[in-house]
Amino acid sequence: MKIAHNGHIIVEPGSILNEDGHIKTRGPLRWVMRALLLLTIVLVILAAAAWIFRTTLAETYVENYCEQRELACQIDIAELGLSETKVSSLSIRSDGREALRTGSVSVEYSWPSILSPKLGPVVINAPVLHAGFDGNQLDLRGLDRLSSQEGDGDPIDLTVNNGQVVFDTPAGELSGTIEMSGRLPEKGVANIS
Repeated sequence: MKIAHNGHIIVEPGSILNEDGHIKTRGPLRWVMRALLLLTIVLVILAAAAWIFRTTLAETYVENYCEQRELACQIDIAELGLSETKVSSLSIRSDGREALRTGSVSVEYSWPSILSPKLGPVVINAPVLHAGFDGNQLDLRGLDRLSSQEGDGDPIDLTVNNGQVVFDTPAGELSGTIEMSGRLPEKGVANIS
């Protein structure tokens, strides 16, 4: 390339232009452009597939998370968006015994940064919690294994509607209802009857 006296750039044949003055379409530049185009197409297809199958991927993730903690979870996600997830049902079993069954669950979240979502309000409707009590110790049937070992984390705005608690005791089964709301673990109100 040369710069003419009038300030224009003169491109000599054989550099990036062929003898006709058109950009070369052969050689390494051509293959680099094709590779970048192919890579872009593959990434777009993978992103579209992940979005289309996001519900299935999320359900599989939850089931695997539980399995790693020796629990059996079954979850049916009704809606999975960028700011809210709605679950139509959730069931958690430990050693073949039911530990928790819920009706609908709604979880809101925001994204302060791209890889760190922040949990918003959680509403659980019609949960049934099964626990054991032998007179000395409370057995949550493995639900305690679901908690993170990374510290306390942020408080959760939790609302429980029409809940039921069932305790298996040596004297027989005891049950009660529960309604709860508040910012846990800081403060919350639970009505158990």
